[in-house]
Amino acid sequence: MISLASINYFSLEGLPYILLAILSIWLFQPLATLFHEAGHALFAYFLSKGNVFIHVGEPRKNRFSLRFRLGRRLFCSLSIRKPRSGVTVFKETHVLAQCLILLGGPLISFTLCFHAGFILFSQNLPAPFEAVLAGWFCVNLLGLMRALLPAMLQPSKSFPHGVPSDGLQLFRLISGGKSGT
Repeated sequence: MISLASINYFSLEGLPYILLAILSIWLFQPLATLFHEAGHALFAYFLSKGNVFIHVGEPRKNRFSLRFRLGRRLFCSLSIRKPRSGVTVFKETHVLAQCLILLGGPLISFTLCFHAGFILFSQNLPAPFEAVLAGWFCVNLLGLMRALLPAMLQPSKSFPHGVPSDGLQLFRLISGGKSGT
């Protein structure tokens, strides 16, 4: 059963919940990026040889940056600067494995988005929980769309010419080119 929103978000009464949803989008961005990159890393861990590195955000000296190891071959680096950017680095492998690795991130983003949307539209939640869940749904939907659209993403200090999205890398792989930058 699909339920309607428990509150009129387009009124003065709904303004705090709209602000809560926007705040949750901002707060959930690093977590959604980490899950997306973990989807790539999960496939890379099993389909490639060598170490797998997950980088979320732009590391910067004298700023908060967390580095840790998850097992023998999996490493992670998290930074609060530019939390929308994420890269999974692994040793090149054959084309089919690269395609599966590239699809791992969008698959996780789609799964998280689908589950949040299912709960959001099938349950009658209290308004604050609904607003936070709507933020989680939106951040994963935006991440999924950003990953699937074949385009060059915003340049950064690490990648001054930008990084190709997962969709563009898949397009390049399927059409016979290399998937990387």
